[in-house]
Amino acid sequence: MFVHLFHGFCMALADSVPGVSGGTIAFILGFYDRFLNALHDLFGKDKAARRPALRYLTKLGAGWVIGMAIAATALAQVFDSGVYVLSSAFLGLTVASLPFILREERETLRGHASCLPFVLLSVALAKHALEHHQAAREGTAADS
Repeated sequence: MFVHLFHGFCMALADSVPGVSGGTIAFILGFYDRFLNALHDLFGKDKAARRPALRYLTKLGAGWVIGMAIAATALAQVFDSGVYVLSSAFLGLTVASLPFILREERETLRGHASCLPFVLLSVALAKHALEHHQAAREGTAADS
């Protein structure tokens, strides 16, 4: 039970940071498939699977509510003083999940090399946007 509460708690911490997904944390911690299956069972046609799915999702949801309440109070102060440091830490977690995703989805990705230019273009655009934002921020600070 405590594991499910902890998982929900971790998802809420990630969800509280703009641009970071609790689903990424679920994937890193290894319960993403169970989470999706529980959602499927809850809304599926198999009535016998609904009760265990609801129990699991309730525990996960309780952890999420606790985590979000703590994050809303604790992270509000951190966001005021160091939003970029905190966002960078969670972005680092997201980037760190890439090897897990690639390993898990190796068979699915095989044969889709034609998508690589779009991935590289997305990375280049994100880098450009970050550099532009940083330059604009430094220009604003110099004007003050």
